[in-house]
Amino acid sequence: DKQNKNKPTELILQYVADGANSAFQPAGKATCREGDYPEQATVTVDGKAVYNLESGDMFKIFPDGAETDFLIVPTGPAVFSDDIECNIHTSCSVPIVVGDQIGPFLVVGDEECEPPPEPECPPCEVCDTGRPKALTLKYNSAGKNSEYQPEKKASCREGTYPSNAMVTVEGSTFDLVDGSTFTVIPEYGGFSAETDFEFAG
Repeated sequence: DKQNKNKPTELILQYVADGANSAFQPAGKATCREGDYPEQATVTVDGKAVYNLESGDMFKIFPDGAETDFLIVPTGPAVFSDDIECNIHTSCSVPIVVGDQIGPFLVVGDEECEPPPEPECPPCEVCDTGRPKALTLKYNSAGKNSEYQPEKKASCREGTYPSNAMVTVEGSTFDLVDGSTFTVIPEYGGFSAETDFEFAG
């Protein structure tokens, strides 16, 4: 984690052809992202170690810098027009978490980086009673990432949103400006696992 500044001396990774975005390493830190990767490939790490891999194979790398670079060259029957180059961050200034998938690489084990502690949800009625009956939200056009919901759980992420927008959620449409407060009531009596927001304007 960020408190542990030791770079990992080794990482055990599993190669997964169905690439996914890391919940802990954003695009600015890891260019290995979600997408389709070859089922069979030769993977070169930092221009040195070469591994012949199939999806599901595990292998060990030995990072020696803040970034570890991968060259992925398809070797199977599937057609890929280009080789794939990408990197992951391996200095622990951003977390390296066992169970996290960074592009086609699932972190299976490591030496130095421990998973960061889960943040505690502050005491509140919403958290203490299960799914809420309603949610009161404040609209902020300067979007931020949640401290509690990673990218795999919430696709509403940091960025600039319209200062004036029509937002539809649970069958109701709200005319919002920056700083507006609004209350969302479930359309069918209760919230599902995910609540979708549609923006216009």
